[in-house]
Amino acid sequence: MPPAPSRTVGLASRFRMPDLLQDATDDRRLGRVARDLLDRVGDRWSALVIYVLYERPLRFSELKTRIDEFGPRRLGRTEISHKMLAEVLRELRRDGLIAHDDPDYALTPLGRSFWGPMMAIHNWTQDHIDEVEQARRIFDTENPHQHGPRAEE
Repeated sequence: MPPAPSRTVGLASRFRMPDLLQDATDDRRLGRVARDLLDRVGDRWSALVIYVLYERPLRFSELKTRIDEFGPRRLGRTEISHKMLAEVLRELRRDGLIAHDDPDYALTPLGRSFWGPMMAIHNWTQDHIDEVEQARRIFDTENPHQHGPRAEE
């Protein structure tokens, strides 16, 4: 006959179960926020807004002018509309990355701390762009009917 479970094992397992549930909840929360931030920095305009605000705070109109000067010329993008800029600024404020101290928009300390990871992605891309583009060409050649939304770029 196996020995009866000790009282301490039973107590330990009861105390650890909430920890495991908390860990799972924390993991889901971390994953959700990380996905949101990656989506944000990966959208069409947010990284450019952060980049432009890194130097100094700017008013809405100054920010739009800087983005319109930089984006279309260097990145081949259209100009940002007032509506889109307002939406991007609202989302970046919601995430705590920028602040609106009337009339200026500025990076918060949290936004400044996001600069390093954002630039790490940029630098990795710069270091591996030829490899990524080559992999895409090979995939597109081998899978002509499975092109994603960016296949025509």
